[in-house]
Amino acid sequence: MLNGHDMWVAFEKDKTKRAFASVIRLRKELYTTIFRVSGDMDKYLEKLEDLHRQLASMNAIITDGEMANIILQGVETTHRSVVRLFNSPNMMGAGKLEPDLDVVLNTLRGEAERD
Repeated sequence: MLNGHDMWVAFEKDKTKRAFASVIRLRKELYTTIFRVSGDMDKYLEKLEDLHRQLASMNAIITDGEMANIILQGVETTHRSVVRLFNSPNMMGAGKLEPDLDVVLNTLRGEAERD
């Protein structure tokens, strides 16, 4: 018969496996979500921000710079000029390897309003 400690250890292992699987699933969804030509930019960005928050709540932190890159990757086929803009050294700044998340979000929302 299992004692309390053994039951707790088994419970923790089960929860850890489920949490890990959830993180993997959410990361996959975050990295593979693509904006479509007929899509709604606000809904697209809200979905990605929601996935970002869910991962953060599970201690699977994605930096703002990485999030900006993920977003740009998802709009690459529909907003090439925006992606090129953030690929330029002038936009990135000296010594900066990743774009600023807020600037990416505001730029894409502005582009969506113009369309």
